[in-house]
Amino acid sequence: MKQFYLIKDILIPPKNVRKEYWNRVVISNHKILMILVVLTMAIQIFNIFRVIFWSRSGLGTVNNRIYFVLYCIMLGGCGIYLVIGPILKKKTSVLRLIQSGAMVFWLLWCTVLNSYDIYKGTAGNAIFVTGLLGCAVCIHMDLLYSLINFAGFTALFHLWTMEAYDFSYLWNCILAMFVALLICYSRFRYTVTDILNQQEILRINNRLIEEKEKLDLNLKKYKYILSQTNNIIFDWNVEQDIVDFSDKWSQTFDLPSHITAFSQWFETTTVLSEETKKQLKQQLSYAAAGKGQVETEVSLNDKNGFCTWFLLQFVFLRDSDGQIKTGLGYLTDINRHKKEVIQLENWGKTDALTGLLNRGAMEGYMRTRVKKIGPKDMLVMLIIDVDNFKHVNDTYGHPCGDKVLQAIAGMLQDRFREGDGIGRIGGDEFMVIFSLRQNMPAVEKKLVKLVHGVPEVAWGKDRICVSISVGAAVWAQDSYENLYKRADRALYQVKQKNKGSYIIDQGLGKDLG
Repeated sequence: MKQFYLIKDILIPPKNVRKEYWNRVVISNHKILMILVVLTMAIQIFNIFRVIFWSRSGLGTVNNRIYFVLYCIMLGGCGIYLVIGPILKKKTSVLRLIQSGAMVFWLLWCTVLNSYDIYKGTAGNAIFVTGLLGCAVCIHMDLLYSLINFAGFTALFHLWTMEAYDFSYLWNCILAMFVALLICYSRFRYTVTDILNQQEILRINNRLIEEKEKLDLNLKKYKYILSQTNNIIFDWNVEQDIVDFSDKWSQTFDLPSHITAFSQWFETTTVLSEETKKQLKQQLSYAAAGKGQVETEVSLNDKNGFCTWFLLQFVFLRDSDGQIKTGLGYLTDINRHKKEVIQLENWGKTDALTGLLNRGAMEGYMRTRVKKIGPKDMLVMLIIDVDNFKHVNDTYGHPCGDKVLQAIAGMLQDRFREGDGIGRIGGDEFMVIFSLRQNMPAVEKKLVKLVHGVPEVAWGKDRICVSISVGAAVWAQDSYENLYKRADRALYQVKQKNKGSYIIDQGLGKDLG
């Protein structure tokens, strides 16, 4: 039963995208058909003129009258769509039926015209083949409807012309039919996948908006409803540089509630990260200059070493001369909500199938990583492609292909360090960005282990064995885009010369293979 539904989803749009699918398809078909019918009408008018005025016998022969009728039928059909198409543009269901009929009309007309040409001995099967391919390109329907029409009219054409037809003509027609079906399938899957992706993005976006609204609402509540049991209240005596915290501070961080020489403690404490310290110093400077109060989210390390998020609100109090005497503030625990928001944001940065970073996140990782590279370090980008992956999908199915991709993702996570950037950038292509001390032999050793360490995947009774090709590029103070191009060029060279191996672009004008 499950296999039936999988086949069904390949032949017709899934129920959850069906309405959007047909809205898109009908509008797209209409735009193409409006151009096509005008061109076709011009061609048929020329053909009619040619039959009547350019042929010696005009309409005096049966042959010319047959061609004249066929051209008039096509001219009339196009004229009908040219008139009613714009009128019914907003009635998607009706226009869909008309477009379905247009496909049948087109294929039938090509079949009849080409069959007559063949019996007259004036042509091959080019009209029918062109009709098949043109229909696949110009009229987008679900795969089931296209399959029925393409196969049916191919069979009909063969039956009508089999006496005057040799095997090569039949083979060309069958080949054209499969190409047309492939075009239809590609357009069908692309449209369905695009709609599903947009629906998923919309769902994630709605969840992000909902979570943000919840967080904003809670933060507003915390501003007006302070409770010493739920918030950490503190008082900073600026003149004496002493801070007194409420009891919640000691319970959370296992630190004394009374801290002297607070400025010195602030510089040396491990409760705050260096980035958080820098952020707070900047905001405290603005507040001290009379530019408002401090209100920001900060992460603090609790007594167990875990990062906990708080909302910090702080204001300086001044005397009658405008001199700062003290500061009052409180920390509100927003850890659960903050982590939910971070988790939702992270979902937008990861690949759903493998859990690795996606293409956009890898670019962000690269831009962050280059800022931390030391003078003795080298940064390397790998682009990894699964060899003959299409064969796996075609032979064993896409679920097997997904399992192969997940196995390779697991291998990459095992082969590289936790802080390295590992991502899937599309299809069967992966990217790894890592750094190490300047040591090219170490890089080569790592790549040798990588290309020879691809795991087998068990699929039923079969063992799926695949290889990978790797294009590597060493960062030479160039941009992410240029580094990517060099690694991609190296991968291309591997795929052309020797799959299952690697090439390194060192950025010095030579490659290692």
